[in-house]
Amino acid sequence: MKRFTHVLLALVALLGACDELPEGVAIENYLKAALSSKNIDASAGSFALQVESNVEWSVSCSAEWLTPNKTEFSGSAGVLFNYDANTTGENRSTKVSITPKSDTTLAPWQILVIQSATTNDGGNTGDGGNTGDGGNTGDGGNTGDGGNDDGGNDDIVGSGSGDEDDPYNVARIVEILTNGNALPDTPQYVRGIISSIEEVSTTHGNATFYISDSGNTYTTQLLIYRSKYLSGEDFTSTSQISVGDEVVIVGTPILYKGTTPEMNPCGIYSLNGKTSDEGGNTGGSDDGGNTGGSDDGGNTGGGGGLVTDSGARYAGWAELPVEEDNSDYYYAYHMIPDKGNGKVRNFAVCYSAELGCPVWVASPMHSYYTAKNTSRSDAYAPDPEIPSSIQVHKREGYTRGHMLGSSDRLVSAGANKQAFYYSNIAPQLSSGFNTGGGVWNNLESYCDGQLCADTLYMVNGCYWENYNKKSSGTVIPTHYYKVLLRTKKGNTGKWVVNCSESELKCVVFMVEHNSNQHKVQPHKGMMMSVAELERMTGHTFFPNVPNAPKDTYNPSDWGM
Repeated sequence: MKRFTHVLLALVALLGACDELPEGVAIENYLKAALSSKNIDASAGSFALQVESNVEWSVSCSAEWLTPNKTEFSGSAGVLFNYDANTTGENRSTKVSITPKSDTTLAPWQILVIQSATTNDGGNTGDGGNTGDGGNTGDGGNTGDGGNDDGGNDDIVGSGSGDEDDPYNVARIVEILTNGNALPDTPQYVRGIISSIEEVSTTHGNATFYISDSGNTYTTQLLIYRSKYLSGEDFTSTSQISVGDEVVIVGTPILYKGTTPEMNPCGIYSLNGKTSDEGGNTGGSDDGGNTGGSDDGGNTGGGGGLVTDSGARYAGWAELPVEEDNSDYYYAYHMIPDKGNGKVRNFAVCYSAELGCPVWVASPMHSYYTAKNTSRSDAYAPDPEIPSSIQVHKREGYTRGHMLGSSDRLVSAGANKQAFYYSNIAPQLSSGFNTGGGVWNNLESYCDGQLCADTLYMVNGCYWENYNKKSSGTVIPTHYYKVLLRTKKGNTGKWVVNCSESELKCVVFMVEHNSNQHKVQPHKGMMMSVAELERMTGHTFFPNVPNAPKDTYNPSDWGM
């Protein structure tokens, strides 16, 4: 089964908190509310809404019965809403708008608030046309549950064994996950009703949605992440599923980030009683590894609108490759714990359990990170987000080669300590390769010279030429590479995602892993296009940057 470990300590901007970054760094503004809908009963009361942002924003609502405690905000903040008792005898609803004040590239965030006609009426909080769409409470399914309030679904008892003939209900699988109970290493079956739909991607053939036992959004829900359709087929239409459909999902239940119960990978086993032809195919494999995209709460920091179909886990991270559907790979995404309130990202890693080695390490590169606020920690330790049993500390005869260099992360003690995780360490020859004057060391120095005000995005990777899992050959990489992306000018003040192809340059430097390259400097013979490396490795680089010129490179753009 595919096994992922995902880490994100906080909602993040492109590089984190504005006051932590130097002038000229491309920053992705973000605005994200914790809810897309809220059901309340008929009695007077209040509820809080958390908004994550790095811009100024305002909150508004046209209904007189629902009022915020204030309307103007800057950065992340909580909003307290007070609401009057509903004495109309009918259900009512209104939309709350969270609107950026000056950044026109950010879409407003809307929350549908639905108030029942009674305190506990067993249903019908959103029918009768009160939402303006013929009785549905959601605009395009954002509330997910049609507004039904049964007044008691939070007390649903867990049931089921997880087998094909006896699926778990949502209450049971969430209980298992949140209690940390072990699950069999086989596909598990979960039954529920679609309560909201985040995305149906016909581009990548999968869908992200929530299910609950009652079909409501205010009760216990399970995130169904990037699910395939029946029989493992691709989704070909956004109308293939709807809020209110009864489904059985088959796949792997996980507790994402230790807080969010989800199924990933997974597929729809049955839809409204229609079962898959394969009789249990998980449908969990994805199309080329496109497991990323929309998220369970906007963890790209860019708000829901910035979450894409790219296949990278977070759309706001320009350096990320596609997260592949490979049972051998473990992924971790590290934020710097002692900078920007934990909102500045450090690096992401794909680690191979079989090879005991990082496959790639992706990171933003900027003088911000190299500011000498600390010294080399030498704090070698297992990556806490990847099973320690698969991480290799050191191989006999090889030095511990950093993929992301220690000198590239001197901005804080926390950042440097993370650079010494075993997940960032690969076996490298010392003499002629990794030590002073060695080709890899010289390539690192060259890349340091490519830092710019606009941010350099880099992926350091390992390559195993002619590696065969069935052979008893070495697992030491035969080659190492660096993939680079930045603006040509370097000082445009623009985020690369918003740049045209003519404004960008990207290239790969591939070096053979041997000790015969003392004093060898980067040269044209090491260079190749990103597309060529993609064909060699099967990885997909810079999926979040659609205009990246991956098919070509110009040596003169890189001083060659």
